[in-house]
Amino acid sequence: MKATIRIMEPKIESRSKNIIKIPKLDVKRSTKRHIRDHENIPSVPSSTTGLIITIPPAKLIKRGHEIESGEESTLMAVEERPSKRARKVVAFDNLKYESDDLTLTSSSPNTTRKPKTTMRPRNAGKFHPTMPATPGCSYSGLFDIYAMDHQDLCHIYRPEGSQEPQYENLYDALWSDANTDKCTARISLPTAPYGRKFGTALAPVLCDPISERPYDIELTRISHVNQVFYREHERDCFVTRYNSDVSAAGKLPGVSGKTSVSPLGGRDNGVLDSSGNFNLSRVWGKEDKDGKLMEIFEGHMSLRVRYRKNYERKGYGDGFDIGFAFWAIRTNDAG
Repeated sequence: MKATIRIMEPKIESRSKNIIKIPKLDVKRSTKRHIRDHENIPSVPSSTTGLIITIPPAKLIKRGHEIESGEESTLMAVEERPSKRARKVVAFDNLKYESDDLTLTSSSPNTTRKPKTTMRPRNAGKFHPTMPATPGCSYSGLFDIYAMDHQDLCHIYRPEGSQEPQYENLYDALWSDANTDKCTARISLPTAPYGRKFGTALAPVLCDPISERPYDIELTRISHVNQVFYREHERDCFVTRYNSDVSAAGKLPGVSGKTSVSPLGGRDNGVLDSSGNFNLSRVWGKEDKDGKLMEIFEGHMSLRVRYRKNYERKGYGDGFDIGFAFWAIRTNDAG
């Protein structure tokens, strides 16, 4: 059975409470004109008396329960919308349409508007390391590095009973000619921006066991970091491992990179594979009476080397793995 709605008058009181808007009806009086045969114009009824709107059979819902199509359902009627402005009425034959929106009554679903959420900044809650007291440090140029296993330098660095490191005394000791033989290695770092540039390191202790020629060590993937990271076993190499309250290791910005033995064209140095890390930070800086900047750097360098089979057969083992913490100062011909 099909449910029908018969509209007899333009105004009928509605029994429903909820209202759904439908578009305006803007119908003007039709004027008769000659229609050509090729025009496709839909026909409009000249009279609305007895106008029938057919609705397919469906289950209707009234106050939470279903109404079968056979039951008597409440007819949806037309209701005018209140408005303060004057209404314009256009007559079309025997039916009058108001220029305001017409409304049909029906049940409307409950819609809940979600509250707007404030976006949280990405950097919120992240740790921001403290910048050094002497910004704008340049890490390019030549450096002489001294391993921290020299006991006499350790006593100068922090004498017995001293609460703080004596950087200025250590700087004077590293610059003196008496300690030049304690230099462990010399490194060279490129100018920033680093990009694909690489540095070099030359350490007599890191050499080919047969020829005793120092390896040409490359420093690659160099980048500036806001806080140098040290692993636990690397941190233990520093002199201040027993006095971590004054240690600057891992608390300052600096540069980090990778170490490896440079391949030699056509010459066998016995190296099958090599890898390691390199870190450097400035821990102290001061101008002397002549205005020259005095600086001390701390860092850590590691290198792991695997020998070829012919070196193993000669009794040199499968390689070595070495790492050490160091102090560093700029050489006289530093860039």
